[in-house]
Amino acid sequence: MKATKQLKEEHQAVLLLLSILRKIREKIGRKEEIPSQHLEEILEFFKVFVDKCHHKKEEGILFPMITGAEIPEEKGLIGDLLRDHAILHEYVKVIDESFTGFKAGDQRNVERLMEAAKSYITLLTEHISKEDDILFELADQYLLREADERMMEQFEYIEINQLGSGKHKQFERMLERLEKIYLKKI
Repeated sequence: MKATKQLKEEHQAVLLLLSILRKIREKIGRKEEIPSQHLEEILEFFKVFVDKCHHKKEEGILFPMITGAEIPEEKGLIGDLLRDHAILHEYVKVIDESFTGFKAGDQRNVERLMEAAKSYITLLTEHISKEDDILFELADQYLLREADERMMEQFEYIEINQLGSGKHKQFERMLERLEKIYLKKI
């Protein structure tokens, strides 16, 4: 498997969770009850899978490979993507803080949670599109097979050390369960 293919597959999981989060936002907007466990699982996915695993693969491995290859078409794209990662990380912090306040009974945090989730969904969707449609195409075009093999080895190291044994499968099961609940997929 190519490194970019693995990252694209991870993007599909993230996009699925963003669709679930959209539905949760709608339900919260209609004042429907959402089990707090679902939001806790979503937050864990964003903190652990997206921030500590997926973004680490990009920031620590793919981006430096592309920068090192001196791809002329890259022209500042890596810098834009790194800024997106930093902003997305901040949105996760706001979502986490407002959710904590909401669970404690402070209803003022609902609007803050809703806005941060909306901003996160919007930015991450656009970000994934930039990576899938531009960056990964450049990587596939310019990076040699040996570089791809090294990236895959390093990706595996990150999976083991950032997620831990079995965590990837646990996230997959969580996604399937929440998809059935919120997207009515059977």
